[in-house]
Amino acid sequence: MNTLKARFIEEFKKNFKQILKAQLIIAGIAFVILLIGFSIMKIEHIFWISLGIAVVDLLPLVGSGVVLVPWAIYELFYLRHPQTALGLILMYVIIAIIHQILEPVLRGKSVGLAFVPTIVSSVIGYALFRLPGLIFAPVVVATTVNVYEGIKDSLKLIREETYEKLGINDFDMNNNSNVNGDIIDVDAKISNEDDSTPDDKTGE
Repeated sequence: MNTLKARFIEEFKKNFKQILKAQLIIAGIAFVILLIGFSIMKIEHIFWISLGIAVVDLLPLVGSGVVLVPWAIYELFYLRHPQTALGLILMYVIIAIIHQILEPVLRGKSVGLAFVPTIVSSVIGYALFRLPGLIFAPVVVATTVNVYEGIKDSLKLIREETYEKLGINDFDMNNNSNVNGDIIDVDAKISNEDDSTPDDKTGE
């Protein structure tokens, strides 16, 4: 039990470091994109606005879109600035594409979670523990999956080594099970025939 707990903690630390590193790199790239975009659009206080949106972009299920999309809608329909709205949407699309391309590469396959489990774990984590749950729940789920897969692979390896020492393989085991099943069926038929023989003789 202690070994399993230590393995889980070690896997959690590794996954958290990989995810944090990936998110910081992507947030840094997003910050640069925002800084360039805002400077082209001549928006004031571009450093602090870019920094704030980049920090928001670090959060799972949130991202820069939670700021840029409503801002673009406000610029388009209220202030009547279609060019500014288009620039904001363009920056959001570029940052989203960067997320899709770089996240799998930076996180690695070992930390990757499918889209649905990520959303479900994040929502449940936020409902239970608010912001910490939103951040750490996907890491906990990824760690649990990785530990489970590691245990399953270890058990498979142990089984294969045991079979190898005994001079058998899975094919032999399947054949033996089939043979045993056939023997049982034959025994059942013989016993049924034995049971029916006295009745036949009595009838004669």
